[in-house]
Amino acid sequence: IQVVLPNPDAEVTFDGAKTSSVGRVRLYHTPTLDPGRANTYRIGAVWMQDGRPVTDARLVTVTPGRMTVVDFTQPVTESVPLPK
Repeated sequence: IQVVLPNPDAEVTFDGAKTSSVGRVRLYHTPTLDPGRANTYRIGAVWMQDGRPVTDARLVTVTPGRMTVVDFTQPVTESVPLPK
């Protein structure tokens, strides 16, 4: 899964678990996926923009053997509820 971010210091989470990488473009590897079922991740990002925190999240379905790109620099067509 390739994640594109507007700020290289953004915090990224997968299903609520923080990642430790940095940079505008990040590459994450999934565990072995079952081709017979939907493999879905909730990917969140928080970054600073104009001195204020911006929070965004995307619900992403991943297909085994294919690259999935999640681009937080582009608007999303569907909103994903933020965790409480």
